[in-house]
Amino acid sequence: MLPTKPASAMFVFGDSILDAGSAKFLPPNSSVAALSPPYGETYFKVSTGRFSDGRTLADFLAQWINLPFTRSYMDPDAVLEIGANFASAGSRLIGEYAGAVSFKTQIDQFTERVGLLRERYGDDRAKTILRDSVFIVAIGSNDLEALYFPTNSSFRRIGSSWRYYVGMMMEEYEAAVKTLYNQGARKIVLVGVGPIGCAPAARYYVAKVGLITRRQKIGCLQTLNEMAAFFNKSLRNLVNKMLFQLPELAMVFLKPYGLLMDAVRSPLENGFTNSREACCGDGLFHAGGCNNSSFVCPVPSTHLFWDSVHLTEAANLFLFRYFWFGDLRAAEPYNLKRLLA
Repeated sequence: MLPTKPASAMFVFGDSILDAGSAKFLPPNSSVAALSPPYGETYFKVSTGRFSDGRTLADFLAQWINLPFTRSYMDPDAVLEIGANFASAGSRLIGEYAGAVSFKTQIDQFTERVGLLRERYGDDRAKTILRDSVFIVAIGSNDLEALYFPTNSSFRRIGSSWRYYVGMMMEEYEAAVKTLYNQGARKIVLVGVGPIGCAPAARYYVAKVGLITRRQKIGCLQTLNEMAAFFNKSLRNLVNKMLFQLPELAMVFLKPYGLLMDAVRSPLENGFTNSREACCGDGLFHAGGCNNSSFVCPVPSTHLFWDSVHLTEAANLFLFRYFWFGDLRAAEPYNLKRLLA
C-alpha cells in the first residue's frame, strides 16, 4: 500500500470481472448468482455481488492506492467524489443482454453523474476531481463468447466474420474512451481479455463435443482463445491510436492473456495447484453453476478459477502484482506503478 493517494477517486466500467454488486440494484430477473454464498467467502465473508471468492482487480488497485472499494453507482451510499462502479455482469460492448447494463449505458450513466458533480462543486472542482481520478475498464469477453456460442440470429449471421465484428467492438470502445476523455478523464486503464477458451466452462465444452486435437493438448477451446488474442491485439492498437490523438491522455493497456496462459500451462510455477477445474461448481471441471449447494474446494487460493469463468481472488492478486510492478509483458506502454505512483 502506498503512503499517499496518487488518485482522488476511481471509476470502474465493464462486466462481471469488475462488477461490485450491481445486481443488488437491478430488477429481479438480473443475474444474482454472486449475491449468494459461497461467493465472497475468502475476503468479505459474505456475498457482495462480486463474481469471485473475494476481491477483484479493481479492489486490489483501490486498496493499493489508499482508496475505498468502489460502490455501485446505484448504491445510495455511493459517494461520487471518491468514485463509483458502473460495471455490470453480462455487459457487452455491442448490444444488450437481459439483466445487464450495457457498456454504452454505463458511459451514459457516468456522463449524467458528471453533470451532478459539476452542479454540486462547480466546473473547476469537478474538473480537478476527474483529472486526478483513475478510470479502469474491463469488457469484451461476453461479446466474444456470444460470437462463438450464438444464441440469436444476428450472431449466427456473423459466422466466420468475427474479425469484422471485433472491429465493430473497437469502434464502440473508441467512442467510449473519447467520451470519458471529453468528460475530463485523463488516467485510463484498459484491461485485455484473458484466455477465455481455457476457462472450465470452455474445457467442459471441448470435452463434451470432442474437440481435443494435437493443437489443443491442454484441452482449451482454441478458436475462442484466438478470438481473445485478436481482440487484445486490436485493443492494443486502439490504445496507441488514442495516445496519439488525445494529447493529455495517460493510458495503460493491461495484458492478462499471456500471464494467465502461463498459469494454465504451469500452475505450480505460478503459485497454483489447479488451473483446470473451478474451485466452486459441480460436474466435469466443476463447470456447473456455483451456488450454496455446490462443491467448494477447501483452499480457493490454490485454484486459478473460482467458478466456470471467473478467477479466484488469488488469481486477481497474481495479475495485479504483475500489472503494478511488471514490464511490457504485463502492461503497455508502462505499468500501473508508473501511471499512478
